[in-house]
Amino acid sequence: MPIGKTPFFSAEWDDVKKLLYTRFTGLMNYEDIDRWKLLLQSEALKIQPGTAFKFYIDESGYEYVNSDVHTYKRNILPEFLASYGFYLSLLPAEDIERLKKVVSLNNSRCVFMAMNHHNSEVMYSLDEQFGNDSEQYFSNPDDAKKWIESV
Repeated sequence: MPIGKTPFFSAEWDDVKKLLYTRFTGLMNYEDIDRWKLLLQSEALKIQPGTAFKFYIDESGYEYVNSDVHTYKRNILPEFLASYGFYLSLLPAEDIERLKKVVSLNNSRCVFMAMNHHNSEVMYSLDEQFGNDSEQYFSNPDDAKKWIESV
């Protein structure tokens, strides 16, 4: 997939499917990541207290202005998911223990997570190492969507 330079990001809560979907693409800087984070948090406020929900992040077609921005973004997702009781299995045990101290926002729980990314080698490796019944990694957005909507 060609990488576009114009940043684009979105987030959408589907109350019928109990699915929080987010996407970002393009050349991202700190400000773009902060705006995406705020949009994601704002959309998550629509989740009713006590809801078990699914999360799908589509990262296909993005790049960062530098590696520091990439590291910055990589810290956001685990903390966001931890605030809904979901701990990415790819994290080291000490990070999971730290994240378990994050307070639940509204007693809702993320129960399934799908991640799509344009680097098929990375996604294949992540899925082989860390994929499980509640967490899957994809390099095809149609496959990711099909799986997350089926669970």
